[in-house]
Amino acid sequence: MKESTLIRISLIISLIGIVFLLTISSKIKIKEYKVNELSKDLLDKEIKVIGKIINLKETPKILIMTILDDSETIPVLIYKKENLKLKKGQKVEVLGKLKIYEKELEIEASKIKIV
Repeated sequence: MKESTLIRISLIISLIGIVFLLTISSKIKIKEYKVNELSKDLLDKEIKVIGKIINLKETPKILIMTILDDSETIPVLIYKKENLKLKKGQKVEVLGKLKIYEKELEIEASKIKIV
């Protein structure tokens, strides 16, 4: 086969692969949990929690907030990459991984959305 034919075939297969990945990624949903449903079984798994900010503590590199849903509270760590405009009382959707710090569960946030 000619080199130009192989390049065309490679490009077509690459484009099909990209379209396939985009289609699959749009259908993947992260499961939403209530805080009282979180357990050590979910450690290092992606989770979603929706709640109200009841406390904010800022350090130079990390923002620590406590959110409350209908069931309980949980601390959420956010590594500062951008200037987030979060305030007490706001309802937020937190996407992140469940971690343990000093024998307590917390969420290491990857995405915060004000709802």
